[in-house]
Amino acid sequence: MSINVDFNPDYVKEYRLIGFDNKVGALNDTTSVIEGGEIGSGHSTTVAFEIKPTDFNKDAVDREFSPGNIAEIKLQYRLPNDTTQRHFPTSIPLLYKDFNSVDRSFRFSTAVIMLGSLLRSSAISKTINWNDLVLLTSQIADDNDPQEKEFASLVKQAKILYSKQRKRKKLLGRL
Repeated sequence: MSINVDFNPDYVKEYRLIGFDNKVGALNDTTSVIEGGEIGSGHSTTVAFEIKPTDFNKDAVDREFSPGNIAEIKLQYRLPNDTTQRHFPTSIPLLYKDFNSVDRSFRFSTAVIMLGSLLRSSAISKTINWNDLVLLTSQIADDNDPQEKEFASLVKQAKILYSKQRKRKKLLGRL
């Protein structure tokens, strides 16, 4: 299976595939082919992009402006035990929503992305902090889902551990 995403340059100035921060060298090398892996039958994946909007649509939320498609997606796949390559093209409409009105599963995915960014001290994590992540996770994690409950617990533990680590680095830096 492969997915190609083509962003509309009228609406997206820059984009970054989250989770591929460590592929900068490969991305700069035009002869490189970057592969993310395979998805087997019965599995799913979430692909997340950080986008920087163009000046044209920065105030689109305030104007409730939704003119067209932000991206075109081309999904290529094969069914199990079949050699026929299938294609599924689709368009992603430009629809702005308040974060709190987005489906809970997407907000949970955002919390997972935030945790990974904070743990890696990613450049994008400069705009978020551990308190934001703990608050978000406590609001969206389903206590009846063991995995989400465990994730919320891990976020709280990571906040304690990494906050102590930062304090120690600051203290050592002063000496």
